[in-house]
Amino acid sequence: MESINVLNIHAGIKADQREQIINPRFYDLFANFIDVWEKSAFSSNYLGQGVKNSKEAAVYSAFWEFHQFLEEEEKRMKEEARKKRRAAGEGMA
Repeated sequence: MESINVLNIHAGIKADQREQIINPRFYDLFANFIDVWEKSAFSSNYLGQGVKNSKEAAVYSAFWEFHQFLEEEEKRMKEEARKKRRAAGEGMA
């Protein structure tokens, strides 16, 4: 299920007209996730408890690195939008 979420996030961003505003690191992390997931034969167990298989462990790491980046990027973009709204509000006063 999480794999589908990653693919959907990527597809949604690629389809978005504002794609150029996405941090290039997004694509690097996504490509790394897909690469190691493919090498694991598209394992669906990489998020399981105590992953011991080295290929699944690599997918686990790539997934969480991508996930953490998305969370940090979302926070950064929200803060940037807040700053723009504040600046626009100050210009109106």
